[in-house]
Order: sequence, then structure tokens, then C-alpha cells
Amino acid sequence: MRTFIPIFLLLLMSLPAMAQVEKINVTVSKIPSAITFNLGVASLKQINGVSNVTADMNSGRIEINTRPGVSIHSVMDGLRVTGAQTNDLEIVVRGKLEKRGNRIVLVAPSQNELFIVEAKAQNQMAANLAEKQNKARVVAGLSGNGNQYTLAVKQIQKN
Repeated sequence: MRTFIPIFLLLLMSLPAMAQVEKINVTVSKIPSAITFNLGVASLKQINGVSNVTADMNSGRIEINTRPGVSIHSVMDGLRVTGAQTNDLEIVVRGKLEKRGNRIVLVAPSQNELFIVEAKAQNQMAANLAEKQNKARVVAGLSGNGNQYTLAVKQIQKN
């Protein structure tokens, strides 16, 4: 039994870390009513993979903390339920930067979505990390729909 525990721990430590969307920060405006906004926030809290939602109607800020596997598509649908106009959306996601053809993508195995690093954001650090397929933490604006999104990178940190 003694050898089982160290071997199990060694195997556990050698597993790759699951990439994931950590947080989504949203600024909204043109909120139709407090009731609609609060119903939308309540629906965000019900999405599978959302761990916490903090919202302030006066400032229009919504912070969504997530768990691995959250569907960005579901979160975007949930934001629409608030009835407000999304002005700014920032996502924090961990994954592995890879070069695929002439694009750099952020591979997040626990996500069903594809994250493409925006061409103008493909700076030298992103290119270097992609060449080595290094893990990174990316803070970016997000655009797109379905299961393909473009990351307008604001910050890249090596994991």
C-alpha cells in the first residue's frame, strides 16, 4: 500500500493541467429594467460551469467566475437575457498556445470552443510560446459566436 500512494501522486502530478476559462468580465449599458437585469443575472448563475456571478446594475459591471468546461456560447446567451447591450467583454483563459498553419490558437482541452489569437495580437511572445507549445494565461477581449472565438489579446503570461 505504501508504494501505491507515491506512484499515484507521481502519476497525478505528471498529468497536464486542464486549461480553462477562469473569468469573464462584462460591462453593459442600456439596461431595460432592474427586473430584466436581475433575471438575466440569475440565469447566468444557473449555467453549467459558472461558479459565481457578481453584478452591479449601477456600474453595468458583471463578473462571471467559471469552472472547467463552461460553454462560452451559453454564457453569451445568458448575457443576452439581461436585456442589456454588451459594451466590453474581457476573458481570462488558460491553455496551450499552438501554431496551426498561419494562425496561433489557444488550445483549451476542457472547452468545446476554439480560441484564435487575433492577427495583430500575435506578438513575438505569443509566437515564441506557440512554437514551444507552452501553456499560457491570456487576458483578452472576445468576439465571435458558436464555437469559434477570436481573442484580442491584452496580456499573455507564461504559465
